[in-house]
Amino acid sequence: MIAKASQTRSIADSFAYARAVDEPEKGGEIIRSNVLHNRMDFETQLALLESLSSPKYEVKGITVILSHSPEDTKIIFEKPGKEKKYIGDFLSELKRQGVDLDNVPWVLTTHRNTDCRHYHMLILTTKFDGSRLNTGHIGKKAAKAAYLASRKNNLHFAEGMRIREAKYHEYLAKSEDQVMETSQDWNNDIKGKIVTGNAILQQIARNNEQYEEKKRRQQAAEERRQRLEKIRAEVESCAARCRTMADLANLLAKKGYELKFEKKWYLYYQNSQGKMVKSSLDKGLKLNMEIIQPLERNELFDKAKTMAHKLAPKTNEKVRITAAHLFLGEIQEACRFAKACGLSLSLPSDWKPVVQAGNEHALMTTCLSIAANAFSVIISMGDSGNINISAGGNSTGKRKKSKEELEEEAKSKGWGR
Repeated sequence: MIAKASQTRSIADSFAYARAVDEPEKGGEIIRSNVLHNRMDFETQLALLESLSSPKYEVKGITVILSHSPEDTKIIFEKPGKEKKYIGDFLSELKRQGVDLDNVPWVLTTHRNTDCRHYHMLILTTKFDGSRLNTGHIGKKAAKAAYLASRKNNLHFAEGMRIREAKYHEYLAKSEDQVMETSQDWNNDIKGKIVTGNAILQQIARNNEQYEEKKRRQQAAEERRQRLEKIRAEVESCAARCRTMADLANLLAKKGYELKFEKKWYLYYQNSQGKMVKSSLDKGLKLNMEIIQPLERNELFDKAKTMAHKLAPKTNEKVRITAAHLFLGEIQEACRFAKACGLSLSLPSDWKPVVQAGNEHALMTTCLSIAANAFSVIISMGDSGNINISAGGNSTGKRKKSKEELEEEAKSKGWGR
């Protein structure tokens, strides 16, 4: 027997070729597996294999081609029961070489359309517990397993494997002899500290495992970075279609995310293991917060309009909008909006709203009073600390001042119109 192993990134392609679903003349069928049965149809078998493969591993499986010589194939034709023994011995030797077949899904199929009987084995890299199979030197392990199974059953094998195995045992014997000769000259306290070839191979195996672990961690970090980039792009796309943070939270909820404000904005989402994690929009997702600021402002503006409506439900909508601008400190926007509505709003250049905790209604009442009195408003602080407002020329029952009178009054008081 001769075995050759290679990596595969597509379970569907490798399994379809092994089963020869499009080439019935090959007679592809499953002869051994620890997860599949021939009574399943091909689609069910493929779906089961793919469900057992973790998406976080780029290399999905290892394919092994195991072939007999024409002479060995003749033996199998004459004694069909031998085939089962040959395959069983190969699998047993593969386990002895360190390939953990007991804890990983695998399937072995055969093709019967050639003079040399051969098999296609697919070993997934995802173990049943979700961890990754150690695939270090798996090609050499498969080749050695085929060689040992062939020697055991007097089958043909690769001559190169015989030479390699002989040199390996020669190396082990030579290494042990050298260590023993040297140890005779050492002190008695270092007797027994003989480094054999097996110890060297064990160290190599440990180094391979450390390399594989480092590689897996790097791959996991790259996958996380790509996942966060995808989420950030999705959040930015949703934000561009929303007016307020509430709209954004509702839109993201439809996509499986949860947006919460906990002193700052956080996004909750599922990671590759299905666990809920959270990332801040600014530092976690590295989102451009200039996209979020208009949504936060619009939400505050809507809340201010709602407050104005509750405090003064009979007030004109234009007055409530102007009051909402003033409440948020948007003095220039309030003046521009009032002017567009045919009003002339004049305020001291240094005036700005001061929102105190629990006193938002008082400030909104003040802003409503300012917005309701067109033209000019005089704001002063009384002795008690309350805001006093007196309105100019648009008050009911008073003569409307001319433009020249208003400009003269504003000039005398140092106000800009």
